[in-house]
Amino acid sequence: MGYFEDEADEEYWLEQAEELGEDLDVDTREGSVYMDAAAGHCMRTAKFYSDLSMVFEMLAVDTCGGDILSEKTAMDGIIRTPATSACWSAEFDGAVPESGSEFMVGDIYLVWQSVGDEFYLVADEAGVQANQLIPGEDLIPVDNVDDLISATLGELVIPGTDEESEALRARWREAKQGPAENGNRQHYKTWCESVRGIGRARILPLWAGENTVKAVLFSTDGINVSEDLVAQVQKYVDPIEEGFSVEVGRSLSWAMGWGKELQTWEHTFLQCQPRRLI
Repeated sequence: MGYFEDEADEEYWLEQAEELGEDLDVDTREGSVYMDAAAGHCMRTAKFYSDLSMVFEMLAVDTCGGDILSEKTAMDGIIRTPATSACWSAEFDGAVPESGSEFMVGDIYLVWQSVGDEFYLVADEAGVQANQLIPGEDLIPVDNVDDLISATLGELVIPGTDEESEALRARWREAKQGPAENGNRQHYKTWCESVRGIGRARILPLWAGENTVKAVLFSTDGINVSEDLVAQVQKYVDPIEEGFSVEVGRSLSWAMGWGKELQTWEHTFLQCQPRRLI
């Protein structure tokens, strides 16, 4: 609901002017001198309240949007996540192409390049479009690659994402309701979700007793995350160092039923001991 809804309506002020005219015992019929003189003031007053309502909306995180929302959440350390490119594995028969080699699948272009410690095919255009490709499709090199016999698209390792929209407002609310600090549940959730390709993380503290944490990971498009992505979360949240104990599971299956239908999801999970706090 907007602010000053009545006051931002010109008809509201015309009715007020008409009531005032009746109290003054002047002619308030349409086209009268009094009403013609009041019409302009009513229009400007309604415009003023409409602009004031817009200002109020821009002042509140719950109602603002666009760059203003980005600026307000950034004041609390919550940064809007930009659009990211999908990363796919690939299988090559013959020579492995050099970094920077371009391939094409339909009308989508992908570049063979390093992401962290691994090489992947990275979509040239950020967004979710490249998530829809089908594993096993033939890769067509844009430029000739010597000794390359064939190239095939592998698995989607890191889903591409569009620029964050309403999720930014939700993250800001979560941060306000439960600050991420001192290795609490929200802190682990923030750590997991800050890894590229992770959409949501559900944190289960003390799941197997003292000093244990389990995180159920969902990709940005709601599907099972890859083992490579789990390894990235592990490296970021709890790197294997002396004094740490980490165990990464392959998948956790949940089943829920509605009526006669049964639908099953598989989500990879990470389990580890909490970080030391210095």
